[in-house]
Amino acid sequence: MTLDTVRVPAVAYIVPLLDDGRVVLIRQYRPIVGAEIWELPAGDDRGGESPEACARRELVEEAGYDAGRLDPLGEALADPGLTDERIFLFVARDLRPVSRELDADEQIEVAPATLAEAYRMADAGDILDAGTLVALYRFRGRAGG
Repeated sequence: MTLDTVRVPAVAYIVPLLDDGRVVLIRQYRPIVGAEIWELPAGDDRGGESPEACARRELVEEAGYDAGRLDPLGEALADPGLTDERIFLFVARDLRPVSRELDADEQIEVAPATLAEAYRMADAGDILDAGTLVALYRFRGRAGG
Protein backbone atom coordinates (compact mmCIF):
# COMPACT_ATOMS: atom_id res chain seq x y z
CA MET A 1 0.00 0.00 0.00
CA THR A 2 1.24 3.49 -0.84
CA LEU A 3 0.25 6.45 1.33
CA ASP A 4 0.61 10.08 0.44
CA THR A 5 2.19 11.68 3.49
CA VAL A 6 3.02 15.28 4.26
CA ARG A 7 5.81 15.57 6.83
CA VAL A 8 5.93 18.93 8.56
CA PRO A 9 7.43 20.38 11.73
CA ALA A 10 5.38 20.55 14.90
CA VAL A 11 3.45 23.75 15.61
CA ALA A 12 2.61 25.61 18.81
CA TYR A 13 -0.68 27.45 19.37
CA ILE A 14 -0.99 29.92 22.20
CA VAL A 15 -4.09 31.16 24.07
CA PRO A 16 -2.70 34.52 25.30
CA LEU A 17 -4.69 35.92 28.23
CA LEU A 18 -4.43 39.59 29.12
CA ASP A 19 -4.73 40.67 32.75
CA ASP A 20 -8.29 41.91 32.10
CA GLY A 21 -9.33 38.40 30.95
CA ARG A 22 -9.40 39.10 27.21
CA VAL A 23 -7.71 36.72 24.77
CA VAL A 24 -5.36 38.00 22.07
CA LEU A 25 -6.68 36.97 18.66
CA ILE A 26 -4.99 37.83 15.40
CA ARG A 27 -6.40 38.35 11.93
CA GLN A 28 -3.95 37.14 9.34
CA TYR A 29 -3.96 37.02 5.56
CA ARG A 30 -3.44 33.45 4.38
CA PRO A 31 -2.53 33.36 0.66
CA ILE A 32 -3.19 29.62 0.34
CA VAL A 33 -6.90 30.17 1.06
CA GLY A 34 -6.89 33.73 -0.31
CA ALA A 35 -8.48 35.27 2.76
CA GLU A 36 -7.90 36.93 6.10
CA ILE A 37 -8.77 34.54 8.90
CA TRP A 38 -9.06 34.73 12.67
CA GLU A 39 -6.45 32.76 14.59
CA LEU A 40 -4.54 32.52 17.81
CA PRO A 41 -0.81 33.25 17.60
CA ALA A 42 0.91 30.12 16.33
CA GLY A 43 3.85 28.90 14.35
CA ASP A 44 6.08 26.02 13.49
CA ASP A 45 9.27 24.70 15.00
CA ARG A 46 12.19 26.38 13.31
CA GLY A 47 14.55 23.49 13.83
CA GLY A 48 15.14 21.73 17.09
CA GLU A 49 13.45 24.15 19.46
CA SER A 50 11.13 22.86 22.17
CA PRO A 51 7.37 23.42 21.76
CA GLU A 52 7.53 25.93 24.64
CA ALA A 53 10.38 27.88 23.00
CA CYS A 54 8.42 27.90 19.74
CA ALA A 55 5.31 29.18 21.54
CA ARG A 56 7.25 31.96 23.27
CA ARG A 57 8.90 33.05 20.00
CA GLU A 58 5.65 33.07 18.02
CA LEU A 59 3.81 35.01 20.73
CA VAL A 60 6.42 37.77 20.47
CA GLU A 61 6.63 37.68 16.67
CA GLU A 62 2.92 37.70 15.86
CA ALA A 63 1.18 39.31 18.83
CA GLY A 64 3.87 41.42 20.48
CA TYR A 65 3.72 39.85 23.93
CA ASP A 66 6.19 38.08 26.18
CA ALA A 67 4.65 35.53 28.56
CA GLY A 68 5.58 35.51 32.23
CA ARG A 69 3.91 32.13 32.46
CA LEU A 70 3.28 29.50 29.79
CA ASP A 71 1.20 26.46 30.75
CA PRO A 72 0.62 23.43 28.50
CA LEU A 73 -2.89 22.55 27.34
CA GLY A 74 -1.85 19.26 25.74
CA GLU A 75 -1.46 18.41 22.10
CA ALA A 76 -3.43 17.34 19.03
CA LEU A 77 -2.78 15.82 15.62
CA ALA A 78 -3.56 18.07 12.67
CA ASP A 79 -4.74 15.43 10.17
CA PRO A 80 -3.28 11.98 10.94
CA GLY A 81 -4.61 10.56 7.67
CA LEU A 82 -2.37 12.91 5.70
CA THR A 83 0.30 14.49 7.88
CA ASP A 84 2.44 13.82 10.93
CA GLU A 85 2.00 17.41 12.16
CA ARG A 86 1.69 17.70 15.94
CA ILE A 87 -0.02 20.71 17.48
CA PHE A 88 1.21 21.73 20.93
CA LEU A 89 -1.22 23.91 22.87
CA PHE A 90 -0.39 26.50 25.53
CA VAL A 91 -2.03 29.20 27.59
CA ALA A 92 0.09 32.31 28.18
CA ARG A 93 -0.42 34.52 31.21
CA ASP A 94 1.30 37.51 32.83
CA LEU A 95 1.78 39.08 29.41
CA ARG A 96 4.14 41.98 28.88
CA PRO A 97 3.94 44.03 25.65
CA VAL A 98 7.08 43.89 23.48
CA SER A 99 7.89 44.85 19.89
CA ARG A 100 6.46 42.47 17.32
CA GLU A 101 8.87 40.74 14.97
CA LEU A 102 6.71 39.85 11.97
CA ASP A 103 8.16 37.81 9.14
CA ALA A 104 8.47 39.78 5.89
CA ASP A 105 5.46 38.03 4.34
CA GLU A 106 3.14 38.32 7.36
CA GLN A 107 0.16 40.69 7.44
CA ILE A 108 -1.26 40.45 10.96
CA GLU A 109 -3.73 42.57 12.92
CA VAL A 110 -3.79 42.04 16.70
CA ALA A 111 -7.35 42.10 18.04
CA PRO A 112 -7.99 41.25 21.71
CA ALA A 113 -11.49 39.94 22.43
CA THR A 114 -13.34 38.70 25.45
CA LEU A 115 -13.32 34.94 25.88
CA ALA A 116 -17.10 34.97 25.41
CA GLU A 117 -16.66 36.75 22.07
CA ALA A 118 -13.91 34.34 20.96
CA TYR A 119 -16.11 31.35 21.85
CA ARG A 120 -19.06 32.94 20.02
CA MET A 121 -16.85 33.44 16.93
CA ALA A 122 -15.71 29.81 17.12
CA ASP A 123 -19.25 28.48 17.61
CA ALA A 124 -20.60 30.65 14.75
CA GLY A 125 -17.95 29.49 12.29
CA ASP A 126 -16.17 32.84 12.10
CA ILE A 127 -12.98 31.11 13.24
CA LEU A 128 -12.05 28.37 10.78
CA ASP A 129 -8.43 27.61 11.70
CA ALA A 130 -8.42 24.10 13.18
CA GLY A 131 -5.53 24.66 15.61
CA THR A 132 -7.20 27.79 16.96
CA LEU A 133 -10.48 25.92 17.44
CA VAL A 134 -8.78 23.05 19.26
CA ALA A 135 -6.88 25.44 21.53
CA LEU A 136 -9.97 27.52 22.37
CA TYR A 137 -12.14 24.47 23.05
CA ARG A 138 -9.41 22.79 25.10
CA PHE A 139 -9.00 25.99 27.15
CA ARG A 140 -12.77 26.35 27.59
CA GLY A 141 -12.95 22.76 28.83
CA ARG A 142 -10.16 23.32 31.34
CA ALA A 143 -11.46 26.74 32.43
CA GLY A 144 -14.97 25.39 32.99
CA GLY A 145 -16.79 27.74 30.70
